[in-house]
Amino acid sequence: MRRRVALAIPLFALLWAGSGQACGPIFPIGYLYTGNEARVLEMPEGSFWHELERLTGTARVNAPYRTHWQGTIAADEADLKAALSSAPIVAGEPDALVQQYLAMRQAMKQAGDGNEGDSVFRSVDTEEAAAAPSPFDFTEYAALLDAIPSEFALYVRGAAAYRAGDCPGALAQWAALLELPEAERLYRSTWAAFMSGKGVLRDDPARAIEWFERTRALAAAGCHDSLGLAPASLGWQAMAEEATGDRMAALRHYVEMYRSGSPHDQVAGYISARWMCSRLLAEREIDPALVADPACCEILTAWAVACAGWPRDHRRWVTAVAASGVQPPASLMGRLAWAAYRAGDMPHAGEWAAQAAEDDLYAKWVAAKLLLREGKLDEAFDILRVLTAAFPQNEEWTTLAPGKNDASARRWAHAELGVLLLGRQDYVAAFDALLRAGLWFDAAYVAERVLTLDELEAYVADLGDDPELASWGPGYACRRLERSPIEALRYLTARRLARNGRFDDAGAYYPEHVVDAYDWRAPEEVDPRALCGQLAALLAAGRDEALPARTRAERLFEAGTLMRAHGMELVGSEVEPDWAFFHGLFELVGATGFRLGGLERPRFDEIPEVLRAPLAASAGEAGRAAAHAITPDKRFHYRYRAADLMWESAKLAPDNDPLTAKALYYGGVYLKDREPALADRFYKALVRRCRGLAIGQEADRLRWFPATPPE
Repeated sequence: MRRRVALAIPLFALLWAGSGQACGPIFPIGYLYTGNEARVLEMPEGSFWHELERLTGTARVNAPYRTHWQGTIAADEADLKAALSSAPIVAGEPDALVQQYLAMRQAMKQAGDGNEGDSVFRSVDTEEAAAAPSPFDFTEYAALLDAIPSEFALYVRGAAAYRAGDCPGALAQWAALLELPEAERLYRSTWAAFMSGKGVLRDDPARAIEWFERTRALAAAGCHDSLGLAPASLGWQAMAEEATGDRMAALRHYVEMYRSGSPHDQVAGYISARWMCSRLLAEREIDPALVADPACCEILTAWAVACAGWPRDHRRWVTAVAASGVQPPASLMGRLAWAAYRAGDMPHAGEWAAQAAEDDLYAKWVAAKLLLREGKLDEAFDILRVLTAAFPQNEEWTTLAPGKNDASARRWAHAELGVLLLGRQDYVAAFDALLRAGLWFDAAYVAERVLTLDELEAYVADLGDDPELASWGPGYACRRLERSPIEALRYLTARRLARNGRFDDAGAYYPEHVVDAYDWRAPEEVDPRALCGQLAALLAAGRDEALPARTRAERLFEAGTLMRAHGMELVGSEVEPDWAFFHGLFELVGATGFRLGGLERPRFDEIPEVLRAPLAASAGEAGRAAAHAITPDKRFHYRYRAADLMWESAKLAPDNDPLTAKALYYGGVYLKDREPALADRFYKALVRRCRGLAIGQEADRLRWFPATPPE
């Protein structure tokens, strides 16, 4: 029974693919900001899609889903029109005959299924099928069947019998069709042979194999194959072969189906092949013939480097290959080493990596991992540097975060190199590697807390329009990055400059507009360049001792108001503490918590002792991070800065002045919910200095800030 379910799975997958994605934040892969530096010792999980593309030389094609019935009726109509255009018409006009034929087909569909929609999950060749419908009555369509070419009439009579559960009757009609002279069965020969195979599949799978092979032979001989049944027959033949016990042939044909078929056949071939791989590797004793068969060995090795959800499969395949005594070809050694490394079999990983072809990049990658484990960092560095240049730039294949972010081997190698360079205190090179790895949060930590401002500005200036970073493109690990990596880096630089009071320099780096999405219900676009200029002018005026004190107080009050309203867009840190990447809506621990704060890091105790120091923050990194700390180093730090500006404003304004009251009130309100102890000084100053105003009296009565702000 399972063999009949195999090709139904893709149909569910295709229907599911159209469902909506879940809402919520996407936390991209990271090494530093998750405390997961131990990842440098991992070999990533591959992608079976990519492996099939590599094995078959056939790229995956995405196409909109079309139901079987939609495809069948469209092909039926087109084929009949073509046949009528070249055949003598016994009675009626061609267009009228086509319309009558389509009406008959819809009536057959309605009678067989009780509806005119698709019913791809119901078929009489499965035991789960519902009770077969009554035979279709062709009485009113007799004249039509006499008028259209015989192959169409014979085919639909066979289809009706098949629907009614009369397989012998269906096979008889299709046999008669295939006995017609070749010129009279150009359009329905492949259909008849294919359906004959389905008709005998349950009772005589060996005979079904012959029919599916004949389907392809007929198509190759020039018979029309408007439904793509030749490649589809490969999957059905694989099911028949599995029923006969020839599972190696079944596996090969599932992959061939992926190579030869439509986008929907590709999906079916992919899912069926991975299901078959898992079944073969679940056997108590794995057949050594699988290793000896070149095609099967290659397919199963591809599965072993990509078997997400089946963690035992790569271990069992590595064991089977090692015990078989068969010497796989050198072209497979790199991936076998990859699978062995993931399985924790380091001896075979090293042995197979050494036997791989000289240009096998995956063997080199495994070798680099093994060198790291031995503490041979210089040699590992040399290999990783080669890999970052040698791996294809946009080859998407591995899953950095399952189901979310695809990344290339090139970017993964960049990530590992970046983490190790950071441990070596080669900060600019580490930042460049992490940025090119697509690890935006890790790169942002280095840009904001480790690099000096001069180093950051020089890097951005030298970057120009680097094509690799001009867009976040294929494989960029932070898929939710709202602008290209270069644009995002410039915006980060602008905010860091502004935090350090270099407003004139910051203006050149801000984008023309950004989205203020803190209120996600009503996001708005703002012009950060204009706001930066306003803030700089207000601060300059507020600290200009040549101006009257109250004028200065007004300007500082306006600066504090602007800082509170748009501080995230102007000075917010990309990662901790503000998390401007999320518009402040989410807060994570970040690299400072793990690398500098001493928080326990996942699996760090599993790292060989010789590698722990290179993967931890050096004294130099810690010193830089402290020197570049955001002040205060608290979430929404700009609110504290806004409150400080309000305090400055109040100091310059006289007692019982409405401006003083507003500055003290708003300065305290900015802090009272997060840190009431810090807001307390504003409350006390409001009561002490504004007793002559209603707001001061109300604050005194409430012993806290009134709900209604001062006018």
